[in-house]
Amino acid sequence: MNHVKICNWEHEWCAIEVPRCGCTTLKTIAAEDHFVLTEDVINIHEFLGYDNVTSNGIIQPYTTPVDLFTFAVWRNPIDRAISRWRSFTQDEDNAPKSFSAFKMTGFTEYAKGIKEMMLKYGSTNIDVHVRRQCDFYNMRDIDLLVPLPLLNKFLLERFGYMPMPKLTSSKAIRTHNQITEEGKNIINKIYSKDLELPEQAGMKLYK
Repeated sequence: MNHVKICNWEHEWCAIEVPRCGCTTLKTIAAEDHFVLTEDVINIHEFLGYDNVTSNGIIQPYTTPVDLFTFAVWRNPIDRAISRWRSFTQDEDNAPKSFSAFKMTGFTEYAKGIKEMMLKYGSTNIDVHVRRQCDFYNMRDIDLLVPLPLLNKFLLERFGYMPMPKLTSSKAIRTHNQITEEGKNIINKIYSKDLELPEQAGMKLYK
């Protein structure tokens, strides 16, 4: 796996980085625990960089052994796909180049495009934002699987972090009616293995 994890050495926790699964929140918390963040830090991903050198050790390769409490955040595949679709196809300028073909497409067309991409290249050979969550980690490598809706509760109970507010963007309101059952069904089939992760976690699932 050529993936990474977010290591908070101050509070002794490690989170597997899975795009669109709370990464911005976790990176922000880790960065705030290690640095004094100024107002000119607009993009936390660019600020930390993408390796252990630029991030001052916060970003580590997945395979690097760490003696830290390790968890992954799980998100319902449909919610994750909708979030990705809204960000990368609905007129956002900083979307990865691999999403240029989906510019301004509806949700159903987007889902069909991702399906074709996976069939052509395989899940692990496409942009990280559309890879399956199960491709980012092995269950044996984590201590806990945290559903995204419970992330704030978990961070407060375990580490004392105050909840970060969740904002509903105008983009989410504007595009709500474009979410189709056909698109949802396609996403559920593509990411069927991700749907199984909570059950596979067993006692490791945070509730």
